[in-house]
Amino acid sequence: MFGELSVVVNEFMRQEPLLLESIGDPRTAPKTASWLDDTCRKIRRDIQSRKEIFRDGLMALEGILKQDDDYHGHISDWLRCHCYLYGGLDPKHTATVRDFEIDFLLKQFDGIYGIKKRETDPTDTVDFNLREILMDLYAQFESARDCFRLLSRIDSLARSDHRDSKEINHYWNVSASLSAMFTIDWASFGREELFINNGYRAASWLREEGYVSPSAHILQVGCGIGRIERHLALMAGHVYGADISEEMIQLGKEWLSCHPNVTLFKTDGSRLPLQSGTLDTVFSFLVFIHINSTALWHDIFKEAARVLKPSGCYLFTIGADISRQNRIAIESLGERVGLKTDRIIRVNSRRINSFSYEWDWLFVFRKPTPGPAVATLLDNRL
Repeated sequence: MFGELSVVVNEFMRQEPLLLESIGDPRTAPKTASWLDDTCRKIRRDIQSRKEIFRDGLMALEGILKQDDDYHGHISDWLRCHCYLYGGLDPKHTATVRDFEIDFLLKQFDGIYGIKKRETDPTDTVDFNLREILMDLYAQFESARDCFRLLSRIDSLARSDHRDSKEINHYWNVSASLSAMFTIDWASFGREELFINNGYRAASWLREEGYVSPSAHILQVGCGIGRIERHLALMAGHVYGADISEEMIQLGKEWLSCHPNVTLFKTDGSRLPLQSGTLDTVFSFLVFIHINSTALWHDIFKEAARVLKPSGCYLFTIGADISRQNRIAIESLGERVGLKTDRIIRVNSRRINSFSYEWDWLFVFRKPTPGPAVATLLDNRL
């Protein structure tokens, strides 16, 4: 199937406009204050992006049909693709688009994924029908699309430009009260199994990149309810999570109560209740996109530098659209608090954050190991 994706996508994109033209263009998103709508409008204006997103959707469908080890991740990917593609479609037209797409895919893949036998183990076979699977996926899509209506409610109840800790605290407390899992990770659509799977992606990336080991003490700044900590608990010695929202922390403590090596705590960013020089890694993923305060950036950097061991790493991701000037400013901020730039690179955000089709920026800082002169001075003081 993978070898045929390009042909399928091109053929689908040739036919799709004819259908959409007859029922109204879904790429015209409603004009609201929601920044999700702004993002979707940009994506829908770009036909090439739509092709890439639909191709990802088909690849996710391939994974769903195979029921491979990343089954939940494929469900998440498929829902995400279709929320981007058809999230602005008038609900009364959804069935028309659904039937069009299902009939198209059935014609393309008949004989590949029609009614057939699929081995689940050496002694069992299961009949499955592609039409039934697609109908079920579209039913899930209808439910998933409802989640995005929560964002406008959050904007109206906790409108914030994220310029001080009190505003950010209020924003995330409201988010927690509406749907902690969805507002932390849109690609979960508020469903625990997807939320857990997407957290595993991020934790696995940290382990693969060498930032987590069985003896490591590690901290996430902006932990929410512990989506990543749940998995790091099985990979590290002790895991800490800090968040500005007391509501998120309370939910997280209940959700992770069976993991004794996880400690969650609230912070306003100015101080972490941890001893200096005790952590191997401090990290945060797309947290700084919610912080428009230079002072708060400085406080977080300063505290990260303080709690890290010599040679420990502080790493975080930020949006792909950050300017070169701002990247230089961030690097300079790290140096001012005593951190040395290790690397600044583009990273595939889908492997870490599970809800982006761009390559975000990854910043990695390292706390220098004291040189001989500094070590001698410290020894004399002791």
